[in-house]
Amino acid sequence: FEKKQTLKSLDVVLQEVSDLLKKQIEINGKTFSPEKKNTFKLAVLPLFNESGAITILGTTISSRLLSKMYDPGKIVLVEKSQLGRLIDEQSFQKSGLILSNQNLEIGRLSGADLILLGTVQFDDQSFLLQLRVVSLQSGEILAVAESVFDSDDSLYNQYRSVKP
Repeated sequence: FEKKQTLKSLDVVLQEVSDLLKKQIEINGKTFSPEKKNTFKLAVLPLFNESGAITILGTTISSRLLSKMYDPGKIVLVEKSQLGRLIDEQSFQKSGLILSNQNLEIGRLSGADLILLGTVQFDDQSFLLQLRVVSLQSGEILAVAESVFDSDDSLYNQYRSVKP
C-alpha cells in the first residue's frame, strides 16, 4: 500500500503563504507604485469554495491571514468590519478568484490599494488553498501563492458549512 504523504497543518501553510505573498508584494510593489510610499493598504476578502460559496472555513482562513499579512511599515490592513459593510454577501457570491468589477469596487470603497482573494477547495483528505493579491489601481496580480494542507473533521465541517 501507498504511504500517505505527510501534509502540512493549516497553521504552517498560512505562515508559508503569507510570507511568500509579502515577499512578492514587496518586490512587485515597487514597480506597481513607484511614486507611492512603501506602505500598502490591504483588504482581505473571504475565501470561496469551488462552487463560489463562502464557507465558515473560508472566512476563518481569511481572518487568520489578516493577522499574518500585517507587516508594520509595509502592509496596513483594512478593518474587517469596514469591509464587511461593503460586501453584500449575495451579490458577491460566485466571484471567487475572478476579479470582478464588484471586487474592485469593494476594494476601492474600503480605501485599499490591494485586495487578497482566493479559494479553498477540498480534494481527497486535503485542502488546496489558492491566493492572489491584486492591485486595485491597475488590476494586475502582484502576488500568488498556492498550497495544500491536511484535513481533519473540524476543518472539513467548517468547509461544509456555507455562511448564511
